[in-house]
This record gives sequence, C-alpha cells and structure tokens, in this order.
Amino acid sequence: MCAVHTGERTLCVTAGHVYSKYLVDRARYRDLECQVGSVRVKLEDYLVDHNQELDLATFELSPILLAGTRMVAHGAGSWPPSRLQEGEIVVLGGYPGLLREEQVGRVGTTFLSIMARVAQTSADHSATLVGKEDADSPTGAGKLPTGAELGGLSGGPAYRYHVKPLEYLELVGFIYEASLQYEIVFARHASCISSSGRITASPDLGS
Repeated sequence: MCAVHTGERTLCVTAGHVYSKYLVDRARYRDLECQVGSVRVKLEDYLVDHNQELDLATFELSPILLAGTRMVAHGAGSWPPSRLQEGEIVVLGGYPGLLREEQVGRVGTTFLSIMARVAQTSADHSATLVGKEDADSPTGAGKLPTGAELGGLSGGPAYRYHVKPLEYLELVGFIYEASLQYEIVFARHASCISSSGRITASPDLGS
C-alpha cells in the first residue's frame, strides 16, 4: 500500500486483488486482522473506491491513523500525474514474498527497488521489462536469483525518475502484476485515480 496527498485528500492505494483477497479471508477467518504499518485497522471502514477491472483500491485514513502507521505520504506536485511514456526511467518498489522471513511473532520483510526503462504503455497501464540486475535493496539482501518470482509486489509504487531541472521521484503508478519468469512488471497509471480517490475506467490521456 502507498500513501499520496493529491492536493485534495491523503489516499492509501493498493492493488484491487489484494483488497479482494483480504475480504475473502476476513469472511473465512474470524480473528483475521489487517495491519497497516504499526496500526491495526478494519480496512473496509476506510474504503473510498474499489475497481476490479482496473485492479485498484483506494482508502482514506485519518491523519492520526496515518501518523501511527509510520507511512509517509508522497506529496504530489499536481494530480493526476501524466501517464508514463515508453523509454522513461521508472523506479518500482515493494516487498516480494520470496524475500520474506517468518519469525516468532512477526514476519521480516525486505524492501526491493527496481530501476528500468518502460517498455510499453497503454491508456491505463505501463509495462516495464526488468531483470535481476535491475533489482536491489537498501540492505543488499534484495539480489534476486534468475527466474525468481515477484509475487507480493502488488500495490507497490511506480515512480517516474526526473533528472532535470532537479533530480526527484514522481509517483505515477501502482503495481498490479509482476513476474521475473517473464521479466515484466505491470503498473496501473495513477491518472486512473482522481484527486478525491475515485477510480475511473477513462483515465487522463495526457502525456
């Protein structure tokens, strides 16, 4: 899940299928809880929109809850951002399942970042070809074996890498599918989400 301030609301965004699976498990297991950062929440109470076709879900947590999660909301310069274009450099991130370590009372996770060029775009998504040489983590533990699966990255951010006039990252998408077997990561354009958090099947088509 990523947090972003659109100028109108502070939204938390994840992949739609992640939220759908949470609802299924909530109905199946009475004691199941959702923990966002350091805070346990009944996630459905904070839902803004859920679109299965575009595989996105948006939520709004109060400032107090968001502070408790220890998440830092990305401050968007403008919203919605323009969609990614072929050839642009993108930084993708998340917590793939293959790097998780189950321990007593907790699950250790390693953040993985991938920098690569966008290979293809459409009206609502981008596709980035990646390889293990593109991946790394702050601790150095994120080096991937050949053909490693990236399940668990869904809901992670996609940032456009700007060099001029200043070097900075712009949140422009959300990962909904990733596989190193095929060396590709798909991200939904952030322009599919309005500043209020509503998800639209007719995203901004500006470049």
